[in-house]
This record gives sequence, C-alpha cells and structure tokens, in this order.
Amino acid sequence: MSEIKVAVIIPDRGDRPLFLKNCSRMVGMQTKQPDQIIHVNYKPLTQSFDLVNRIRLGYSEVNDDIDVVAIMENDDWYSQDYLSVMCSEWDKAGRPDIFGIQNKIYYHIKERKYQHWDTRHPPLMNTLIKNNLTLTFPREGTTGVDTHLWTELKGKTFNPKKILSLGIKHGEGLCGGRGHNLSFGYKKDDINLTYLKSIVDRQSLDFYSRFKIAMPYVTILINTFNERKEWLKQTINSYLNNKAVRKQIIVCTLPTDANLQYLKTVPEIELHLCNVKDHPGKSPQGTFYQINSVIKSHDLKGDWFCFMSSNDYVNHDRMIKEIEQCIVNKKSICYSAFDEFQEEINHRKTRYFFPYEFKKHLKGNFVSDAALIKTNLLKQYAPFKYLELGNYSYWDFWLRIYEGEGNVFHYYSESTWSYRLNNDSMHLQRRTDTQAQQQGRVWYNKMLDYNNRRALL
Repeated sequence: MSEIKVAVIIPDRGDRPLFLKNCSRMVGMQTKQPDQIIHVNYKPLTQSFDLVNRIRLGYSEVNDDIDVVAIMENDDWYSQDYLSVMCSEWDKAGRPDIFGIQNKIYYHIKERKYQHWDTRHPPLMNTLIKNNLTLTFPREGTTGVDTHLWTELKGKTFNPKKILSLGIKHGEGLCGGRGHNLSFGYKKDDINLTYLKSIVDRQSLDFYSRFKIAMPYVTILINTFNERKEWLKQTINSYLNNKAVRKQIIVCTLPTDANLQYLKTVPEIELHLCNVKDHPGKSPQGTFYQINSVIKSHDLKGDWFCFMSSNDYVNHDRMIKEIEQCIVNKKSICYSAFDEFQEEINHRKTRYFFPYEFKKHLKGNFVSDAALIKTNLLKQYAPFKYLELGNYSYWDFWLRIYEGEGNVFHYYSESTWSYRLNNDSMHLQRRTDTQAQQQGRVWYNKMLDYNNRRALL
C-alpha cells in the first residue's frame, strides 16, 4: 500500500476535545499511517454549522503529492485498518474521484440505540476524495456536504466484509450535521452495550460508556374519576412503557375515586388529589378544573407536557417521536393523527389532519387536547378559561398561543395514540344532544369575541 499516499482531514471546532482526543488516538493506531494530517480547528466565526468551510480549507492544504484524501470526523469511530482497507478498495475500483462505504451505521451513545442504513450515497465520514480536483462546495451554514460532493463527482462505493466505522451520535458540538442529538430512526436497542462491545476497541468502549443516557423529560397528566379500571390501567401502562424518554406521570382525581386504592399501588405515578368542595363536578368544567389545579400547584418537572384522558392510550414510541418532530422542525407543539376506536363494535379508523393554519383553526379545532407542548409554554398560557368557554377551553388555549407566539405548531401525520369512544362518551352524545349543541354555539361565539378573532374569519 506504500504507493498510495493518503491525507486525513479532521474538521474540529474545539467544542468536543474528548472526542478529538479519541479520534487522534485512532488515527495514530491505523495500520496504514496517513502521509499528511490536516487538523482544521480555527476558532468558530459563528454559532452555526461551518463544516463546509472546514472541508474546503482542509482540502486546499493537501500536499500535491498526495493521491487521496480521507475525511475522518472527530467524533466517529474507526477500526485500526480503516485507512488500509479504504485505500486498497479505492485502488481496486480504479481510483475514482470519490469513493466510500455504502452501508452506514449510526450509533447514539446517549440513547444506546443504533441503526443500519443503505442510502443513495456514503456519509462524509466514510468518504475518500481524489486529490488535486477542482471542487465546488455548497453554501456555508448548510450540512449537506456529502450529498453535494457525491452529486458533483463521479464515484464508486463498496460494502466491507467487516464493520470499519460507526457514525457516533451524541449531541455534543456543532461541527457535524443536525442528527447528533436525535434518536429518530435508531430502532435497535443496545442498553447493555452488547452490540457496541462487539465492534469497537476497548479504549473507545470505555470512552463511550462514560456518557450517561440522556433522554428527554416529559410530564404526562392523566385526568380520571371513577374510570373503568381496566381502561385506566391500559392508559397508565401505555405511558409507563413509552421508550426513550424520562417520564413524570401525574394522575389527577378526587379523594372519592373508586380507583384510588389501585392508584396508590402504582409507585411510578404521582397522585394529585383535588378538593371535592371546590370541584365543579360535571364535565367538561370538572376536567379543566383538574388540569388547572395540577398546573397551578404541582411541580411539573418535564421539559415537555401532554394531557391524556384516562380511557385513551398511546403507542410505545409516541413521546420520543413527537419530541423529535418538534426538535427537527423547530416547533413547540406537536399534534398527531390518531386512531378513533369504538370498542363495542370493534371499529377503528385513523383521523388525519393537516399542517397548521390559523384561519382553518378558527373554524374548527384540529389540535387535540392530547397534543405535546413545551412545559414553559403551557405555564405561560395557562389557566384554561373553562368557566366562560367550557369544552372549548383547549381550543381557545391553542388559539391564544398562536396569537402570542406565531406558528409554533407541527402536524405529524403518523398515528401515535388511540382515542377511545364508547356508548356513553360525551363526544358521541353531543352529536345528537341539541342542548349540548346549543351550548357549544354559545361557547364558540364567546371564543370568537376574544382578540377580534371573528374579523379574521
């Protein structure tokens, strides 16, 4: 392999020194040592992604006698024979302008999950680029350097017989792409590090295992009173079994609840008992009284919050998926499609909605009470105005948030929870109850009187 001269570019912002130290150790352990190492570590000019400029600058500093350039990202893992195999396979492939490993593997060390992907081009961390080419780059601040280069250059790929590298995700620093602090797509659990142990060297394993499992923290409020016990259990268990999040589960009820003794036997929940004397009793006023009581006097520990009735239940990955949708799309509220389930007739259908539009929202509420919201936003716009607006209080709550914050809503078209309908559901009864429909019109008109909403219809 001595006839092939290889340079290594290590882009680095100085914001993850421990990863860089481990990367430098792995470069020094390569069975084929690089002929030139270019450490692009100038002080960041902005707080945005600057990988484009670091790759551009690094490539411009490669010596003329170098044949090929490897991009080794400072936080990823590489086997000792990574450069040796990559250069050998590049040579066998006819030394194309760009070359890389097709099948990429990402491992999130703070979630302890991983996933294989066979995508249309290799990631930057698994890419070799021939030296002395005239390269073009995407605009600064973007993160798709790999996509751009693989589109511009003629290249070839291969899949090695053994794993040569892992894309390590973690959320530290800004040098790489947007996926470092996300777990979406990582479907394979490795909570005991069994998979990681089978791949990486001992020093890297010791380093990665130091990172604590950092999961999003969500507060879940379950309102209940004299619910069917089997339904209440299903609701609570569906949240207890939610993966990849830390949970504070608050169950709000009255001291006279028939299920109180059962609730006291569930150690994972926090009970919030409302004062019977002050409770309005009837729904929906009673429901919103309980919600307001929790928001006012209970310590809400999660960064995220969602409400759920005690007869509905959620998918095991609902919380992490909706949180990730908010993070990726830079939103504070996520409302999803859901399954409407009538148990008596064994009928289920999925209710789909549409991306948020304020004018549409004035005409009908499509953001469910169970939508995920940032806790600080909940506290800012609480309490719910249930004495004036009854069952339309949540609808008004969402409208007030739009009026104060703009469009912070994200619609997720995948069903993440199930809305249970039974013969005595108020939702079904209102469809035929003329008095309830008349009351709804009164609440709706009152709601439109706020903030000159009627003029916007």
